[in-house]
Amino acid sequence: MGGPKLSPDEWQQLFKERRNGTPIAELAQAYHLSGKYLANKLSLEGVVLGIASSDKPRYDKPPKFPPDCLILCDSHIPYHDAKFINKALVLAQNWKLPNLLLAGDVMDMAALSFFSHKPTEILSKELDAGENFFKSVGEIFERILMLMGNHERRFLHYLREQLGMKYLMRLLDERKAVVSEYSYAFVEDWLVGHPRNASVIPGRVPVFLSRKYPRFNVASGHGHLAGMAYCEDGERLAIDIGCSVDPKRLDWISENLGTRPALAQGALILKKTERGVVPWWLHPKSDFEAMRRMY
Repeated sequence: MGGPKLSPDEWQQLFKERRNGTPIAELAQAYHLSGKYLANKLSLEGVVLGIASSDKPRYDKPPKFPPDCLILCDSHIPYHDAKFINKALVLAQNWKLPNLLLAGDVMDMAALSFFSHKPTEILSKELDAGENFFKSVGEIFERILMLMGNHERRFLHYLREQLGMKYLMRLLDERKAVVSEYSYAFVEDWLVGHPRNASVIPGRVPVFLSRKYPRFNVASGHGHLAGMAYCEDGERLAIDIGCSVDPKRLDWISENLGTRPALAQGALILKKTERGVVPWWLHPKSDFEAMRRMY
């Protein structure tokens, strides 16, 4: 059991066996080496016992979506504001936008909430209203992407994550929309999503998100506030899109007194132009009639 008499190829084979988990004592005996000498040799060569790779998936492929899209978020069907949404849909048709991006909380899922809710909140009625919505937008748009919102997540949580978003869409009898377990997507140089965070200051959440994503403009929902500002670099834009729910249909808003800012409605169009992707922020005071004649 003396000094090494191994060729370079034999050493490489020994190193490979060690990395695959063969014990040092077994290798020393097989290659006629002393255990102490082999341990030192392996240490000097940086050969360590490898661990098995994780068999869990990597979540590193958020969806990408083309511009020329209308973006709606926080509709909270069946509490949606059909009048405001229809104005946005008509404008999208006038501008011949082929794409619809639903940035979370399309459905409210009040019947599946862990918070107490009124007995009139019946899941089948919510699904009927959602089916009607998707039937309508499916006739307008060529592509539809639906992102995960915290209210859609109620469906997953209620079923203990045994079913994913695609099964919710089956209940809605929707086949055209592509659904994602991600809460965000990239539209060229825009990050659009439904973050976990909320603020009482319009624009704060997308500005903060822009720090994490320094190459992108940011548009976000979830906070039910609306506003547009520059990011801290003075170059990119940060937009709180606003909601398309009817605040007066939400009992937890209208029946309770609080200091949080009032819900603000909004939607967003990302239009592809020669200058790049241009945002058109829509809100209840937008001149939709004039805008319809712009493109």
